[in-house]
Amino acid sequence: MTKKRLWLTVALSALIAPAMVHAQGEPEYGIKFGGFVKFDAFNDSRAVVAARDDMFLLYPAARSQITAAPDAITDATARDLYIFSNKEDLNAYGQTGMTAVQSRLSGKITGPDAFGAKVSGLIELDFFGSANYNANMTRLRHAWINLDWGKVAFRAGQDWHPLFLQGGVFPGTLQFNPLAPIHPLGRAPQIAFTFKPVEGLRLSLYALEQSYHADADVQSTLITGQPSGKALRNAKRPELAVQGDYTISGFTVGGTYDNKIIVPLNATNPVIATDCDGVATTTCTNTRTGNNNAEVRTQIYSAYMQFKTGDLKIKASTTWGDNWFALLGVGGYAMKESVLEANLAALGVPAADIAGYQQTTKRQFSQTKSHAYWAEVSYGKDLEFGIVGGRTINKGAADEVRTTVVTGRNAMDLKEVITIAPRVKLTSGKTMIGFEYIYSAAKYKENDKNYMATLNYATTGTYAIPASVDTLNVGSLTINNDSVISKKGEIGKTYTVVNHRIQFSVQQNF
Repeated sequence: MTKKRLWLTVALSALIAPAMVHAQGEPEYGIKFGGFVKFDAFNDSRAVVAARDDMFLLYPAARSQITAAPDAITDATARDLYIFSNKEDLNAYGQTGMTAVQSRLSGKITGPDAFGAKVSGLIELDFFGSANYNANMTRLRHAWINLDWGKVAFRAGQDWHPLFLQGGVFPGTLQFNPLAPIHPLGRAPQIAFTFKPVEGLRLSLYALEQSYHADADVQSTLITGQPSGKALRNAKRPELAVQGDYTISGFTVGGTYDNKIIVPLNATNPVIATDCDGVATTTCTNTRTGNNNAEVRTQIYSAYMQFKTGDLKIKASTTWGDNWFALLGVGGYAMKESVLEANLAALGVPAADIAGYQQTTKRQFSQTKSHAYWAEVSYGKDLEFGIVGGRTINKGAADEVRTTVVTGRNAMDLKEVITIAPRVKLTSGKTMIGFEYIYSAAKYKENDKNYMATLNYATTGTYAIPASVDTLNVGSLTINNDSVISKKGEIGKTYTVVNHRIQFSVQQNF
């Protein structure tokens, strides 16, 4: 090497070395992408209530019966025989489906310290869409920023609802649905403060709004068929929650309390609108006293536990409270109405007085209540065996309500759902192959056509099949048929339908 080249090498080394040392001393900031591709194939034994081409299973669909005869049968007796002897359930058909919409792309963000805290973040997308009509389109799952001071942390953005992510205690199902409507499921824009005063103890406070996991607003549900966060925004305060748990030697125990107010304005249901001006109409302005601008107050409680030792995990949780609709639960809310109020005309109250009552009486809501619980046992790592089982029960409303006008999900016809799901997963490297069997049973309010026609004969003298037998005529009065459903929406006589699903999944992480 010549002297000139030697000096050039020394000079370049002197310039580059400090830069290399500085680069090695600085942590790397930016975004690290990850996620997975997941393929799901499933087979059902009957029609189901589900989302995204029935991939996201909730529970089996209600029975559907033949209630009319073909026009080719003209004889009246023959038509009746055809209708009442045909016991076919039109929803007793199976199906097979395949999808990859659960595939996911995430970016884990790291940044320089700020305000003395470690800074991290997450942005995550999938292709599940926000409703059935836009399945296969991208959807924002998570987008949050986290500042961690050690014993105190602050998080802002869209993240899991605390009633789902209970200290990491939620069902580990192979299917995309982690046991809804039994275990609450939802994401929400939120602000969260977490405190860890001593080792193992975690306390969190939340203020939340709603995105696509939202309550059913009276107007938006009827117009678009989709949930809307407008009812929560109308309340002028966010949903509030507090959560705490304690972990010691692999054992976690904790609980969550959630409090929410919604104000479902601008009712457009013709039945509801009669309470505004006393006549059947499809509009109801906000200035009228009878408009449905009352609050719906919701309180939900949960308790959970988890035990981990080696490859064994045991989890359990119970949740109870009001109006689970936004968390993919059964129920919602209905207008309060007493038996007396429903029979004003039958009691001889003049029509003009009834109209005046409707125009000047502010309508109130009563939410339906549910109770659910589940437990899960799993064992293994590369080869995992697991089973989860749970039950949710519709408890009806706290007050007498108009059972024919309900905003929610199966609030007045579904009493109970039971799900049991064993699974096996085999993992090699970043590839997982799994099988899951899902037993799902639902108890619906009795609506057998022969049963309904028999009850109808007692009051009308004909075997015509009524729209329902929720009510009975006693003289000139109409009262609820408590053997089927009470005035509070408590379901009595039921029938059960069962779906058997077999699911196969392949997942490649990256």
